[in-house]
Amino acid sequence: MRFLGLCLALISLASPALAQEGCALALSMNLEEMVSRADTVFVGECVSAEASQTLVGGASLPVTVFTFSVEEMIRGAGRGTLTFRQFGHPPSSAAGTRGMDNMATFAPGERYLLLLAAPVRPGGLTTTIGLDQGAFHLEEIEGQFVALNGRNNLGLLSGLSPSGRMRAQSVIQGAGDQGDQLLALVRALAMGTTP
Repeated sequence: MRFLGLCLALISLASPALAQEGCALALSMNLEEMVSRADTVFVGECVSAEASQTLVGGASLPVTVFTFSVEEMIRGAGRGTLTFRQFGHPPSSAAGTRGMDNMATFAPGERYLLLLAAPVRPGGLTTTIGLDQGAFHLEEIEGQFVALNGRNNLGLLSGLSPSGRMRAQSVIQGAGDQGDQLLALVRALAMGTTP
């Protein structure tokens, strides 16, 4: 029974996701859906990623403790640094275990825009909304500032509400690189305003 409860808690982290044999298939969500479900939205640099263990329901689970230097808090509380725990160890971890497939991982020294789910009890674990969909790596590519998630932004603007489409059109018509436009749209969706 404890194992069933533990599995349900882990599945809820990836919500809406289905777990099967250690991998997760997250349903595709557009940017508006992800922002509305996110408890915390921020831009920051990953300063550490450390493999660890946590006890949940009497079982020891592999987790990675990520610490970020927060550059901009778009939604949520906190300044300076933000630390969260996510199920599994990164593939490069010496710990030898890993999380679910499609789980976002973060490299120290790299910048990201993250849309985090609220921590789940027991264990206080969290993940990005839609697994790799809610984690955008921010980088310069060929002189352009870009923000790409684990699905190369596939479907981000599909099925937006009328107000979401209006916000997206307003941002896309504005100047700036793709990364600037995506950040502006996330800010507008989080605040419920048109940029």
